[in-house]
Amino acid sequence: MAAAVAAASDAALHMGVLATGLVLEIRRAYVLRSLGSPALDPLRDLLLGLLAGREALKRGDIMEAARAAGIPVTDGLYSKVVRDICVSRGSTWSLKVT
Repeated sequence: MAAAVAAASDAALHMGVLATGLVLEIRRAYVLRSLGSPALDPLRDLLLGLLAGREALKRGDIMEAARAAGIPVTDGLYSKVVRDICVSRGSTWSLKVT
C-alpha cells in the first residue's frame, strides 16, 4: 500500500513539474527549457530537440542543425550552451544527468 501511495505521489510530482512548462524531460532527466537569454536560448532549444531524439551528438551534428535553423553559433556560444546541458564522452556529447 505504501509503495502505491509513493508511486502516486511521484507521478503527481512528475506531472506537476512538467505542467509548469519550464522544464523538459529527456530520458528521465529534467532540463530547463530556457534560461531567459536571447543569446543562448535558440541554440539551447535546438540542442534539447536533438537530444530528445538521440542519445549522443557530435559537434558537427549540432553545428549542421544550427546552420539549417539559421542560428549563428560562435565557439563561445557553442561551448557555453553545450557544456551546460551535456557531458563529453570522447568525441560525442551526451545529456548531463545529475
